[in-house]
Amino acid sequence: MRRFNNFDIKKWNFVLETLNLIVSIYKETGKQELYLKQCPEKLDKLVEIALGL
Repeated sequence: MRRFNNFDIKKWNFVLETLNLIVSIYKETGKQELYLKQCPEKLDKLVEIALGL
C-alpha cells in the first residue's frame, strides 16, 4: 500500500496551478458557447466593432 507523504505536495504546486488555469479556460469556453447560442447577432456586432469594420 502506498503511503501519503506531505512533502510530495510541494512538487504538485505547478501542476495544480496549471490545472486551475485549464479549468478556468474550459469554464470561459462554455460561457462563450452559451452567448453564441443566445444572441449571435450581438456578438457579430461586437466583432465588427472590435475589428473596425
